[in-house]
Amino acid sequence: TATSRTYILHHLILPRLSTAVNAWNPTQDTVPLHVWLHPWLPYLQAHMSELWAPIRHKFAAALEQWQPWDGSAHGIL
Repeated sequence: TATSRTYILHHLILPRLSTAVNAWNPTQDTVPLHVWLHPWLPYLQAHMSELWAPIRHKFAAALEQWQPWDGSAHGIL
């Protein structure tokens, strides 16, 4: 039913995505973030808003350490 689907998405999937985002390292992970995060957008929509701040923070931290001569930022973005 819709209620059990909502429960699964909000109480099982979203916490796992949050844990994965917290463990994600944009400078070292080989699988891009969008590959495993974007498939959940249609299902969780606005409920994923809690993930955006940590993602932005990690991107900002990675780009602060980036040197202009280093082309690796293109892979991150």
